[in-house]
Amino acid sequence: MASRDRFISPREFGALLADLRLTPTIFQDGLLEYFERQRIVVPVVRVFWPNSMVLESHDVVPDPAPTQAERDSTQALSDALHLWRRFDADPELPHPFDIGEEAPGVTLITTEVVRQEFVAWADFRINLRSAGQDPLYVNDGVDTYYHDWQALLVADALQMGVHLIFDTRQPELLELAMSGRLTDIPADATYRTVSFEGPRGLAKGVEWARWFDAAAKVEAVRSRKLAALARGHNGHVFTFGAAELADFTAVQKRSAERALAEIAATGDHARSFLIYLCERWGEWSRRGWSEVAGEYKRQIGLALRMAMHAFDTDFEALAVEVGRVTGHFANTLDVIFPDWKQDARDKAELSLKHSVAAKAPSADAALTLDDAAITDLLDWLERNDQWKVHLSIEAILKHQFSASSVDHSALAKEVESLSATFEHLTNALLDEAGVSSSGTLMKKVQAFWNTSTEVHGILTTQFALVSTKAATRADRLATIKALTSKGPNIDVARTILAAVLYRNDGLHNGMASWAEAELHEAARIFLTAMMFCRKNLFASPPTP
Repeated sequence: MASRDRFISPREFGALLADLRLTPTIFQDGLLEYFERQRIVVPVVRVFWPNSMVLESHDVVPDPAPTQAERDSTQALSDALHLWRRFDADPELPHPFDIGEEAPGVTLITTEVVRQEFVAWADFRINLRSAGQDPLYVNDGVDTYYHDWQALLVADALQMGVHLIFDTRQPELLELAMSGRLTDIPADATYRTVSFEGPRGLAKGVEWARWFDAAAKVEAVRSRKLAALARGHNGHVFTFGAAELADFTAVQKRSAERALAEIAATGDHARSFLIYLCERWGEWSRRGWSEVAGEYKRQIGLALRMAMHAFDTDFEALAVEVGRVTGHFANTLDVIFPDWKQDARDKAELSLKHSVAAKAPSADAALTLDDAAITDLLDWLERNDQWKVHLSIEAILKHQFSASSVDHSALAKEVESLSATFEHLTNALLDEAGVSSSGTLMKKVQAFWNTSTEVHGILTTQFALVSTKAATRADRLATIKALTSKGPNIDVARTILAAVLYRNDGLHNGMASWAEAELHEAARIFLTAMMFCRKNLFASPPTP
C-alpha cells in the first residue's frame, strides 16, 4: 500500500502509480522527470540541503566548511520536520512547508517548483569523492515531494499523445522504433490515434489543485487527531465518548474552515468541485479503469467531509445539490456511496417478491402473502435491527449460478445461516406474543401456531416428518407434499414442516453437498415460512 502522507517522495509516488495500475512498477523516476521537464506534472516542494552539510553527514570533510547560517537552517528545518512527524505531535500543528516565510529553514525550501528553471535530476546528485577519484554519488542532497492526488494528473497525462500501432514482429520496424526513428516507419505500415481526453482532464485537474490540497490538509488533521484519541485508549478497541466525539468533530470543523478560508472558498465552489470529481469518477468508470475511478471516489469522500464540516451541511443535502451529473437514475453521490441499508432493503424486497410472493402457496385471506406482507416483514426486521435476512439474501445473490466450488460452498453456508435465522425469527415472534421460546425448533413452531387449529393439528401429528433418521430428506419432502387437509391452510403447514426438515438436516449434516437447485428451494422455503409466521402473529396469535 502506497503512502498517503500529504507530501510523498518520488518513490512513494511511484508506488501509488503502480497501485493504481497506471505504471507496471514503482520505479518511475524517468517518467516523473520527463513530466517535470515538460511541465505536465510537477513536484510541489523541493528541499535543497546545503552540499557541505550533506558531505559532513557522510563523514566527508567539505571544502569550504558549512557556514553557521547553513548549519542553523539545516538544524531548524530538520527539527521542524521531525516534530511534525512525531507520533504525539499536535494534530493541528501546521506542516513546515505550509507556513511560508515563517518556516524554519525557509531558505532551503522551494514551494513553487513549477516557476523554477528545470534541472536534470542527475544534477541533484552530490559526489562524495575528490577530484581525480572515481565519483561516488548520493541522492540525499535534494528531497522532492508530490501530493498523492497528483496521481490523477498522471492518469490523464498518460492518455496524451499519439497511439501508434505497427507490427513489431517485423525486425526492421522494431529497430526503427527502438532507435527513436519513428518518423522513418512507412506511413502505410502504421495506424495512429490521438486522445483528446488526456489534455482536457489534465487542464481541469490543475484548475482544482488548491481544492485537492485543501481536502488533503483536512484529512491529515483528521487522521492525526484520530490517532491521538486512539493512543489514549492504549491500543484497545474503543467507542468515542460524548466528549471525545465533540472534540474530534470540532478539530475537523476548524481544519476544514481554515483550509477553505486560505483559498477563499464558498459553498458554491464546494458544489462545483464535487460535481467535477463526480464527472471524472463517471468518466473513468465508463472507461473501465476501476482503480482510477476508485481514487476519484476517495477524493470525493475527502471533499465531502471537508464541505460538511466547513458549511454545516450533511451528505443528503450535498447529494441533492450535486444532483445527477453522470447519467444515472439517481443522485450521483448516492450512486457512488450507496446507502447499504437501502440497497440491502431493495435486494431483499425484490427477492421476496420474486421468490416468495410470486410463488407463494395458497392460504386463507388472513395468511395470503402479498407485497404488503413483504413490507411488514422487512419493516419489522429493520425496526428490531435484525439484518440477517438482508445479509443472507445479499450473499446468496452474490454466490449463486457460479461454476466455482468455492461459490457453491459459500452459497450453502448462507442457506444454512438462513435456516438459523428462521429459528431466531420464530423466537422473536414468540417473545413478542408472550409465549415461551424454549425447546426444539419443532416445539417452537407448534407453540407459535397453537391457536390455528388446522396448521397446529398437522404440526403436532406429523412432527416425525422433520427428521431424516428413518427416511431420506427427499422421501420426507415427498410425504410432506402428499399431506392432505380439508382446510385452506394445508400449504402453510407443508411449508413450516419443510422449513424445519431442511433446517434439521442442514444443521446436522451440512448443505455443501446439496445441489444448487435444492439450496435455492430451501432458501425459498425458509423465507416463505418466515413470512407465514409473521402474518400469523396478527391473524391468529399464539397463547401462552
